Amino acid sequence: MKKKLFSKNKGILFWITRLFGSDKTILANLISKFVNKKYGSTLVISGDEPRDILNFTKFDKKSRLKYPLAYPKFCKILTENQINVIFSTVSLFHQVRG
Repeated sequence: MKKKLFSKNKGILFWITRLFGSDKTILANLISKFVNKKYGSTLVISGDEPRDILNFTKFDKKSRLKYPLAYPKFCKILTENQINVIFSTVSLFHQVRG
């Protein structure tokens, strides 16, 4: 039996992680054209945007680990509401990348 990869009742999350200045957002915008065409309307989010919106202003090691751990929860809310998301972020720590 073929396993179903996508649910029509949920959005799809595409996660892009790379180092600072490696054009993650450019890549996200490029693939968004394909994703929009294939899967429907898609929101492109850079890791900087939720950090600014949620006022994540500390940059000590503890905070830099805490903030990215909140991003999957944020994306889950969107995808559970049938919103496709391309999320680009640095995610330096192994705990974040899983």
